[in-house]
Amino acid sequence: MRFNLKSRPLGAHRTPKQLQEASSTAQKTPEECPILRLPNEILLRIFRYLHQNIITPKHIHLSSRSDLLRVSLVCKAWNHPATCIHYESIQLRTVKGTFLFHHTLQKYPHMRKMVKDLTFPARPGVRCPEKLMSLFSGIVNLVDSLDSLTITCPLAKDTGPNAAAADVSPRLIIPIAEGRHSDLKILAIIANENTPVAFPSTLTTSFSRLTKLSMAGVFLSKPLTANGIPILRELRDFSSTAGNAANRMDEWLLACPRLQTLALFQGAQAPLELLTKGNIHCLTLAYPTFDPAINSWLPNCTSMDGLIISWSIFSKLDAASFPPSLRYLWVGIYSHDQVSFDEFKTALNSQSKLKSFGILVKGTNSWAIENEVSIRALCMKLGVRMYPLAINSYCDNKRTISKTSKPSFIPTLSRVFNKRSSTYDKDILSWEMGKS
Repeated sequence: MRFNLKSRPLGAHRTPKQLQEASSTAQKTPEECPILRLPNEILLRIFRYLHQNIITPKHIHLSSRSDLLRVSLVCKAWNHPATCIHYESIQLRTVKGTFLFHHTLQKYPHMRKMVKDLTFPARPGVRCPEKLMSLFSGIVNLVDSLDSLTITCPLAKDTGPNAAAADVSPRLIIPIAEGRHSDLKILAIIANENTPVAFPSTLTTSFSRLTKLSMAGVFLSKPLTANGIPILRELRDFSSTAGNAANRMDEWLLACPRLQTLALFQGAQAPLELLTKGNIHCLTLAYPTFDPAINSWLPNCTSMDGLIISWSIFSKLDAASFPPSLRYLWVGIYSHDQVSFDEFKTALNSQSKLKSFGILVKGTNSWAIENEVSIRALCMKLGVRMYPLAINSYCDNKRTISKTSKPSFIPTLSRVFNKRSSTYDKDILSWEMGKS
């Protein structure tokens, strides 16, 4: 028996109830889907979990943009909140990426208000070309309101009204127009030369709401006093990498009423008056080699209850060299460190008042992982709470370039400058290939 499918009415074999259910399903629109009815504020909170660092008992997983990019391509309703989160934190690592980002902000003005955290590429020891600094300045002044900024500042002559006639040393000039980003909370300045400079006096007046200030490779020509430069009353965190900025700013930092956290990296000179007389509760001390001078001032830090130090320092200090009120201690172990359990046990046994202890593994050193059970048993015996191991793995991939190959960003430079310029190409090329 044959059936003529064309003449058979749709649903002839269904009951009235089934027909009603099929009709209601067919009339549903995509907007009625519960997930699509969520407001953007909820989607922003959900998607933000895809764009944050994940810390587990065994590993520190830095945030990746790949998951967020996949989410942005699911549907139109998800694209806007995912794009907002994607542009909240921008880390520019290459010249090409910087030029492309500048082009994006010019072409899509609505994205300028999304950027809150901006990090520019830095090449320590290689002077930043003027064209790149102009590009950095252009990007900073295109975005609406930043909360955090990390930028390489050139050594330039201060010709403004605040420049002293007798002061002939160059100054650090932050390329931000007056009145822009007045709500900036975090500022990191990276100097790419060792020339002594004067502290930029406009920093404290333009960004009076700073809560964290970082100065890397900065050598100040003169000590900074609270009488000469207005203090930052909201400053809570200060860090210095190499240079003498922390030491020259000692008196000024001591006058900042809310400063409680200090970090010194790569042999940065310590602000002794701040450490011994101030209200510093947490100190990060990461020196590549042990400095014997630490024994003279670290025991006098009476207000300090938290300390983060490298193994090269921890293994050389005795019980009398630690702050008397120390309660929380983290030790950083790097790839080049040679650690033995006997040395570790001796150093930890000297801390009788310690409440909590943690190990931060950086690089490829596996000593802490292999001895984790023994370390945890030792902490339990001493009555010290041990944090889970924090493992931050990274690889140092040096970029190489052939003399005969043409970098991919050179055509981009030609379009930006509207003409071919071997000088610009050479300067920017040398800066781009400098160690990041």
